[in-house]
Amino acid sequence: MKGNIGDKQRLLHILAAITEIEHYTSEVKFNTFLENSMMRFSSIKQIEIIGEAANYVSEETKKQVYSYSVASDSWVTSYFST
Repeated sequence: MKGNIGDKQRLLHILAAITEIEHYTSEVKFNTFLENSMMRFSSIKQIEIIGEAANYVSEETKKQVYSYSVASDSWVTSYFST
């Protein structure tokens, strides 16, 4: 993940890893997940990819994403509190 691949590519890696986890687990009960070592370790690998990519996202992009998520959360909170 190191190098000059850029924040956009890193965020796409994060999104792809999340999508993979959802694919593995979307129709599986928790006990089945726990009993299936291949599914668990595949999910753990995707979480590692997310962590590694997130570590190299620039501070500027992190601030932009955080500002967006806070604004979105405020909108959601105000929408549902009425």
